Amino acid sequence: MASSAFPSELGSEDRETGKRYLRRFIMLNGISIAFLMNDLLILYGIRNGLSDPQLAVLASFMHLTMPFLLVGKLLIPRFGLARTWGYAWLLRYSFGSVLIAAPFIALGFSQTPVTVTVLLGAFGFSMFRSIGIVANTPLTGEVTVYEERGSFLSGNWVRSQTAYFFSVSVVVVILRFFDKIWVYQAVIALGCLVGFYASRQLLNIPESSAPSESAAVPIRDTFRLIRRNAKYRRLLGGWAAGSLPLCWLFPFPS
Repeated sequence: MASSAFPSELGSEDRETGKRYLRRFIMLNGISIAFLMNDLLILYGIRNGLSDPQLAVLASFMHLTMPFLLVGKLLIPRFGLARTWGYAWLLRYSFGSVLIAAPFIALGFSQTPVTVTVLLGAFGFSMFRSIGIVANTPLTGEVTVYEERGSFLSGNWVRSQTAYFFSVSVVVVILRFFDKIWVYQAVIALGCLVGFYASRQLLNIPESSAPSESAAVPIRDTFRLIRRNAKYRRLLGGWAAGSLPLCWLFPFPS
């Protein structure tokens, strides 16, 4: 879908519709990620016989797949913000579903296919996150106006963290009393089902042609602009310096 298929700008009714669907997605996403958090995937890898180096690779996928953000940028001019994010999230949870098959494969095959299944599922789960998440900030800008953006973002943060906290609490209690591999499978399956439904919310969000046109600008032009503008350079450097420790200390759900 080319950017010409979108209206030049959104009306107030479209923005309200977009905010409603985005709020719903943010809450559901907090639930689904709690059921597929990195620590749970590592424990699942242990239960499926992965070695320590393989577990280290699995734990690093969230960061190793960040270059795929560029793929998301390339897809936005073709599909738009909401569809790029929504389709990426559908594929994300499709790969997450692959993880469920690992114990069944172990019944008739050697350890190698089991390891490949777990690593493939975890890699795809992280890769499509990176592809889709690039649409997060511009889509929020699409459905809000300047005066309401702060309250909208803070409200979404509260929804996401509240849903995540209660969902993680449920997962911890379940695994504390029922530490069986089929329970891990059931938790992952539930997270994927919620994730599929959350993805559908994204696909319903209206948008204008402006973000797709902006994403079509070559990234080298952006680098040139940053290089020529000292203010942008300082902002980018400060943001990178501030974000780096947070990536390791506070793995927020997304």
